Amino acid sequence: MIVVDVGCATYGRDTSIPYLVEEFSPTTLYGFDPAVDDDHYLEGLTMVVVERAAAWTYDGEINFTIRGLGGKVDPAGSPVPCVDLARFIVDLGETDVVLKMDAEGAEYELLPLLHERGVDRMLRLCWVEWHCLKCERGGDHRPGCASTRMEADRERIEAMMECEMHRWNR
Repeated sequence: MIVVDVGCATYGRDTSIPYLVEEFSPTTLYGFDPAVDDDHYLEGLTMVVVERAAAWTYDGEINFTIRGLGGKVDPAGSPVPCVDLARFIVDLGETDVVLKMDAEGAEYELLPLLHERGVDRMLRLCWVEWHCLKCERGGDHRPGCASTRMEADRERIEAMMECEMHRWNR
């Protein structure tokens, strides 16, 4: 089994890689985040490969802003490398993949693409931290945010995905 961790940077106590290795004991974990340095190492019996790149809808570069406890695709940001997430998962040649996504709003672009390309059928499980595109908060809204888009879009996307879906809010 393989785990793909989109948004794998460690912020404060949020350390997804050790948690995912303990939870699933994958042979390999691939992590993507523009806020990490390229690296590979063993975490127990798991080979961990992290790449300083954004998971996105194509290979190349995308403008990205890193701020506070996260970062996001942002036209006003600086260019960073990006990896076509759907192509990457297909190229793994594995049908037992767990995807953890903490993509700061990019989930609304990435998950429909995975569905359109049939990649969701390769996933055992997809864990997503959903972010409000208005207040940018993950899991819930900032006080005073009246946006209902996060809930409506989340429900629509979760209904179309052909894999088990869970919220990544731990």
